[in-house]
Amino acid sequence: MSLIVETGAVVPGAESYISEADSIAYHTSRGNDTWMTISQIQREQALRRATDYMAQVYRRRWAGFRATATQALDWPRSFVYLEPFVRGATGSYPYLVADNVVPEEVKRACAELALR
Repeated sequence: MSLIVETGAVVPGAESYISEADSIAYHTSRGNDTWMTISQIQREQALRRATDYMAQVYRRRWAGFRATATQALDWPRSFVYLEPFVRGATGSYPYLVADNVVPEEVKRACAELALR
């Protein structure tokens, strides 16, 4: 079965925060050759398990709120503010993450967990 990836568009049935292809690019750029020694099916299974783990451990720790009540995964989210703070004419303020994206930090964490 093909991996269903959450893109930030509240994809029905989403089961991973990062695609198998993007996980290959991520691990290749970091010299994690072990990732390529397993099959595509095994990589997709690992990404599903990593996403499940993230939900089990971090569901109550994520900032903000799920973008919709019916979405399959915890991301995308609304009202999530991240550092670094942006300096403006009126002072510093946090960066607001759009409610239609999965942050790169979440994608990278999913790829890292899948390798473990």
